[in-house]
Amino acid sequence: GLWLDAFGRRHPPADPRRVSAGGAGFDPAILFRSSYVLFIAGMVTAAIFVTSIVSLDYGRLLKTSGLDEDGMTSWTAGRNVAENVTGIAVQVAITPFLLRRWGPGPALWIHPAVMLAGVMALAVSNTLARATDLIVLSAGIGYTLSQSARELLYVPTDRAIKYRAKAVIDVFCFRLADA
Repeated sequence: GLWLDAFGRRHPPADPRRVSAGGAGFDPAILFRSSYVLFIAGMVTAAIFVTSIVSLDYGRLLKTSGLDEDGMTSWTAGRNVAENVTGIAVQVAITPFLLRRWGPGPALWIHPAVMLAGVMALAVSNTLARATDLIVLSAGIGYTLSQSARELLYVPTDRAIKYRAKAVIDVFCFRLADA
C-alpha cells in the first residue's frame, strides 16, 4: 500500500526485500534504503548540529561574561528553569494545535525558523542575554514540538524501518551531529 509522508504526499513503503524484518541490529546502511528515512535522518542531524553550534557560542559568552563561578551557576540554573517552563508551555499550548492543524511536516520548519531568526539576532547583538534567549527557545521548541513532529514521521513506515532506522538515527546521527 501507499503511505502518506510528513507533507501529505503518497509514497510506497520501502522494498521489504531490501529491509530485513529480523532483529534490531545496528545497520547505518538502512538510512539509504528509503529517501523518506534519509530525510528524517537529515532533519535530526541538521537540528542537532545547529543547536550544538549555538550551545558552543553560549558557553563562550558565559565564560567571557565577567561572572564569577557562582554567578555562572546561577545564570545557568535560571536558563534551565526557563527552558523547562518554555518546554511545558509549548507542549501543552502549541504542539497539539499545530500538529493537529498542519501535521508534522510544517511543524518541523518552526524550529529551524526560530534558530535562523535567533542566529541573526546574535549577529546583531552577540550578548549572553541574546544567546540565553536563543538556547531557551531552541530547547523549548526542540524538545517538544520538533521532537513530537519527528516521532510522527515514523508512523507511516513499516515495522522494520521504524525500529531499525530509528535506532540508527537516534544513536548514530544524533551523536555525529553533536560531536
